[in-house]
Amino acid sequence: MSDKPDFVALWQRWSELEPGRKAELRRVRVPGDLTEVPAFYRLIGADTRHGWRRVVYCLPWAEHASGAAPLGASFAQAKVSEKRLFQVIRSQEPNDLIQLRRLLQQARPKVDWTQLGPQLYWWSDDNKRRLLEDFYRMPRAVADH
Repeated sequence: MSDKPDFVALWQRWSELEPGRKAELRRVRVPGDLTEVPAFYRLIGADTRHGWRRVVYCLPWAEHASGAAPLGASFAQAKVSEKRLFQVIRSQEPNDLIQLRRLLQQARPKVDWTQLGPQLYWWSDDNKRRLLEDFYRMPRAVADH
């Protein structure tokens, strides 16, 4: 892969994988296990930097839609519990990603991979905070979520 990741192209390659290969990626328990899955290399080639593992770990659970709302706003729309979101924010890797993937599995959001891809690739406390801020920017009908 080039120095400038193309997360939409990655999502497109994911969408074109055979069902069995997709299932291999969905069954992975933690991001580090991806290096033992052939489908991971079909998606990203030989570049196994940790950033790619984080992205591919979450990839099966979020469909691309250009211009979609940020992930935090999608979680708010899907009525994800703020307690569960705070579990992501307060946890360290890999538990934060495991919790995040569970939220993705629950919400099944449409995301713009040009936004979410970099957020996952360069996952940090700042990116976690951005996820939380986007969650609270979304107007809610029920205050005690």
